[in-house]
Amino acid sequence: MKRRLILYGFLIIILVGLYFILMQVFPKSVTYYPVFIFLVVFDLYLWSSLSRSLSRLRTSWRYLLTLLYWAPFIILAGYLILTLFVEQQEMISRTASYLLGVAFIVYISKLIPVVFLLINDVIRLFRWAVTRLILLIRREKPVLHRRKARFRFLQTTGLSLGAVLLLLFVTGITFWATDYKVREYQLKLPALPSPFKGFRIVQFSDVHTGSWPSDRSMKKVVGIIKNLHPDMIFFTGDMVNNITEEAYRYEPFFKEIKAPYGVFAILGNHDYGDYITWDSPEAKAKNFDDLVTMYRRLGWRLLRNENVVIGGDKGRIAIIGVENWGNYGRFPKRADMKKALEGADSVAVKLLLSHDPTYWQYIVTKEYPDIDVTFSGHTHGFQFAIDTKGVEWSPLDFLYSYWIGMYTVHTPDDHSQILYINRGLGNIGFPGRVGVRPEITLFELR
Repeated sequence: MKRRLILYGFLIIILVGLYFILMQVFPKSVTYYPVFIFLVVFDLYLWSSLSRSLSRLRTSWRYLLTLLYWAPFIILAGYLILTLFVEQQEMISRTASYLLGVAFIVYISKLIPVVFLLINDVIRLFRWAVTRLILLIRREKPVLHRRKARFRFLQTTGLSLGAVLLLLFVTGITFWATDYKVREYQLKLPALPSPFKGFRIVQFSDVHTGSWPSDRSMKKVVGIIKNLHPDMIFFTGDMVNNITEEAYRYEPFFKEIKAPYGVFAILGNHDYGDYITWDSPEAKAKNFDDLVTMYRRLGWRLLRNENVVIGGDKGRIAIIGVENWGNYGRFPKRADMKKALEGADSVAVKLLLSHDPTYWQYIVTKEYPDIDVTFSGHTHGFQFAIDTKGVEWSPLDFLYSYWIGMYTVHTPDDHSQILYINRGLGNIGFPGRVGVRPEITLFELR
């Protein structure tokens, strides 16, 4: 045991020393290296508990399980090394996204047994300290004691819970990620003009083509949207993860998404190319222009702080789209509602497309009481939630007041303002979903 601890300590010292060397050679490419060192310590700590149990297995099984245990570490190490020599844009691919996602879920699953092991070791350390103190007071020699059974229980419990979580994550990747659900709602709008009664609107959001599972899945989504026979379609942002090129593969599928009154789209926080390092401002600007151009090829109307008024003498509705505005983190704040409303002030019904729901919470409900319905996405329901009729909970509850489904507030003059947050179709980070299915939403105006 002492030899193993010395070896682990020596390895960690080497990694820390390597970090300082890399900082001199690749100062811009080792941002995540400290996290990597932490994960090494994390893995070694858990491995020190598992290796003794694995030693009892047949050689073939022991080698296989050892390889599986260290596979996520190997993936992250390989990715880290590549970032030192390969441009970030060249590394972005669906395969890389899935590999990093798998590594992520394995480390999250390992976290549970590590917590139980820490509890185990804290108890053991406390008992050892108390025992040594008592022996010191009594001036007696220490006596070796057999480890209590409950410590084995803590270890087994932690590993079992971690295995259950990993099973959920694996199911989320292999099944729930493409288990698309159609949700149907009636939107009751008192000022709705008679020509629009029964009008059908389909909303989809957060496609994230950079980590999209397959062509077959995209074909399935397009078929579902077609079969809903919408009069109008809303896409509420995040077409890509990082770069426009991710979406080109699916352009033939997107061209099939049509509706009599048009397809209206807005930009999400991922569409601006803010999450990778570009060679120059010009390269980033071209990437964005390419996305705007793609929307033109698709025949979708991209609303960038602007509106389209639909209808005639018997009544009109306004479709308003703002650029992304987020209240948290480094999300861009590009929405301009005053500009977006130009020419639509007198329209009886106003439908707003805003990617991030915090814009509705902090701006729309405070300053624009005449907005009837806001359609948002962005949250994905955290891709990990309890999402049932009776219970809706996610870790997002600690960050977002409004994060999934439909919400209504009333203005002082008793006008209702509705927010709907679509659960999204794609994934980011973790390439799956647990408890919250990807969604296509159908609204019928009443």
